[in-house]
Amino acid sequence: MFDAVRFWSRSKSATPQAPAEVPYPPGLHERMRHAHAQLAESFTQARESHRNSAFDDCATSLRQFERQLRAYLDQEQAQFEEYLLQRLNGESGRALVVRQVRARLRQLAREAHEMLRPVSPVQAQATQNVDLTWSFDIMATILSECVETTEQDLMPLCLPSATDEAVEGPSRSAANESAAWPKVAWR
Repeated sequence: MFDAVRFWSRSKSATPQAPAEVPYPPGLHERMRHAHAQLAESFTQARESHRNSAFDDCATSLRQFERQLRAYLDQEQAQFEEYLLQRLNGESGRALVVRQVRARLRQLAREAHEMLRPVSPVQAQATQNVDLTWSFDIMATILSECVETTEQDLMPLCLPSATDEAVEGPSRSAANESAAWPKVAWR
């Protein structure tokens, strides 16, 4: 009986199936750079509003930053990670960097969410004298490092290959192959 089961299971999986290759998402680099600029702008507005003690404006900008960051993580960053991890097949060091950047950005979104949570009266007394300037400074550093790592170290690895170029056409891939990524202003 077991021989029949082994024979049947071998015949079903006689040809190993390779995982489907993820194609290069059109315009991914441009969308990511645009999202990075929007994230930087929203966060800078929140930080400046906090410095100017405009707390309602700060909360509005921080809420916008959190929404933009979560949308970025769900769309562009997810597509980028999926495509790049496929391209990095076997390069565990760089794959780790990709995952660390994504984890740090998720933590940043959680931090922004925590800052926006309503404070209970008991917590308000305990945190009344807490200055969030330090938190904003740390968050700005993390955001800056993640964007810089993505744009300078990881995005160049994600450029379409020559086979993608043949499929997409030379004009489309040439637009994606700009060697230097523009830096985003943070301060």
